Amino acid sequence: MKTKPSGNGTSIHWIDDKEPTLKELQKLVGGNIEIVKSKAGHADMVINEEGKFYCEPNIPATRIWLGPDTREWYDILAGDVVICTGDARLR
Repeated sequence: MKTKPSGNGTSIHWIDDKEPTLKELQKLVGGNIEIVKSKAGHADMVINEEGKFYCEPNIPATRIWLGPDTREWYDILAGDVVICTGDARLR
């Protein structure tokens, strides 16, 4: 797992080697999880389902989720985000 700060006190956690457990995901996002797919379909992104109420926006993660053109954004991610690719894709 690689972790990168993404600003505003939030982080992006990248996992690609093995599928994480529910408890691992909950710990990384700080609560109950919600899964969203990246616009390009190459990653499963795990967020805190109540992140918008308690956490700062995570613009870098939103850019990965919806693409770089902010005019196409219809939502925003907040809080820590886990990005699962490769062998870590969620089943």
